[in-house]
Amino acid sequence: MDFIRFSGELFIYFVLIALGGGVLCAFMALTFKSIGIDIGPFFQPWLIPCGAAGAVVIASWLVEAKQGVMESLAPMLTRLFTPLFAAMLVAFLGTLLWSGRGVAIAREMLIGFDLLLVVVLGLLV
Repeated sequence: MDFIRFSGELFIYFVLIALGGGVLCAFMALTFKSIGIDIGPFFQPWLIPCGAAGAVVIASWLVEAKQGVMESLAPMLTRLFTPLFAAMLVAFLGTLLWSGRGVAIAREMLIGFDLLLVVVLGLLV
């Protein structure tokens, strides 16, 4: 019975982490696209395999650490994704300063940056 509970919770945590990682990748692609840098070749060979392997490890650790504790998933996801989003924004700022390119002011980019601000606000609140 413990194996079924562990496997079920592992699957739920993994799916939540994978969905959050997908949102992080989408925002990363959007922000770097706004300065004219294509980071698509970085995703397939590096980010997705490393992220999937890391998500399995983190989800397994969370299932074992939260065993028998009924805690909300929102604070756990916030503690997991706040440093990742911060690192992504710092990398974007560094790339923006290093490349010397300006941000393309297009309607789609502005909507994407507004959504990014909403996600950051959600992580902080």
